[in-house]
Amino acid sequence: MRRARVLSAVGGAILLALAATPAQASPDIPSGTDQCDSSVDHLGDWYSLTDEKSHHGRNIELHTGSVRDAYAVSRIEDVERGDKLWIDRSFGKFEMKTGEGGTHPSNADVERTGGWKQCGPFTATWLDDLAGWAVTDGVYLQASDTHSYAVRACMRPADSDDSECTDWFVDHL
Repeated sequence: MRRARVLSAVGGAILLALAATPAQASPDIPSGTDQCDSSVDHLGDWYSLTDEKSHHGRNIELHTGSVRDAYAVSRIEDVERGDKLWIDRSFGKFEMKTGEGGTHPSNADVERTGGWKQCGPFTATWLDDLAGWAVTDGVYLQASDTHSYAVRACMRPADSDDSECTDWFVDHL
């Protein structure tokens, strides 16, 4: 129980530290903390691991709301100080399909619907490194009862210029 409280306190401090440490982003995609749709509100939902990918010894994870389906966040496991993380969200809406797992549009599909914006990037702090993980602010996931934005989690290690993202994800009915 004590460990859970300590981890909860560390997690709260990490969220505050992340919100205060935006990193330099690509100039051709709207980016920054002002492109996020939520900084605190998304914490009121349970989150499910939707997609993940390994990159430079880190695990990039896309988490989506599983109760209200309102938001999605990006998370990195085994994070190191200076790593950059962000979450991309399409401008266009995609029709949600029935069934488990959602759909995975291509970059070209997302471009055809108007491109995307970038929530972040955020720079992992020494506290994130100590905790071993970091998480971004949230972006909207579902646009209506039948349509969802496409979202993906991304990161760039501190020791590399090589960025990596999960597949795009569109929620399901």
